[in-house]
Amino acid sequence: MLKQALPLILITAVVTATAVLFLTQKKEAGQPGENTSAAPVVDTSADNTPPATEADAEHVNQDIRISKDMVDALLLGVTVEEVEALWGRISDEMESEYDPGIKGYTSPYAILWHTWNNPDRTRVKLGFINRKLDRKHFYYRDGNFTTSEVDLKAIAEEKPGRR
Repeated sequence: MLKQALPLILITAVVTATAVLFLTQKKEAGQPGENTSAAPVVDTSADNTPPATEADAEHVNQDIRISKDMVDALLLGVTVEEVEALWGRISDEMESEYDPGIKGYTSPYAILWHTWNNPDRTRVKLGFINRKLDRKHFYYRDGNFTTSEVDLKAIAEEKPGRR
C-alpha cells in the first residue's frame, strides 16, 4: 500500500514546494496597491526607464553575454536577485524539481532552476535551494556542460574501501 501511495506523496510534495516558493516570492515582491510605510528608493544615477515593448525587453536582456568565468565567480549562497543585479538581466526560464534525497546522505528537497540563454547558444542554469544558490551549470554550444555538483549517488553506491 505504501508503494502505491508514494507517487501521490511525491507529487503532493512537489506541488506544495512550488506553491510555497511562488507565494514567498510574490509576498516579498509586494502586492499592487499595498500600503508600505517606507518611500521607494529612486536611483538617479542611471536611466531606469523600462523597455517600451516586450521585444525591447528581450533585446536588452540578450545584450549581456554571461561567460563561464562569470558563473565560476558566483559564490554559493547568493540569491537569484543578487545574481540578476550582478549580471544586469533577469533569467529567461524558470522550473522547479523535487529530489527525494539519498538514504543516509541527503534529505528530500526542492530546487528552483533559473536559466539564462546567451545569443551564441550557450546557456547558464543555476539551481537555488531555499532561495540560495546551490548548483551552477554552464552549457557550451555542443551540449556539453560544466557543473559545480558532486555526484552523491555515485559516492553512495561506492563500496567502502574503494577510495
